[in-house]
Amino acid sequence: LRLMNRQILAIFEEVDVYLSPVMGKLPPEIGFLGPDQEPRELNKRQGQGFPFTP
Repeated sequence: LRLMNRQILAIFEEVDVYLSPVMGKLPPEIGFLGPDQEPRELNKRQGQGFPFTP
């Protein structure tokens, strides 16, 4: 764990900002993730839009 910590800190000695992907595609239209969606459909749509988030 300490070795991994040192390796990560070494990376940030050369990098000011780390960008991580959040969305898998362009932002959805308003209402695409609305509360009026069926739960299964909403879950599917969230998975399509945010595939990198558990």
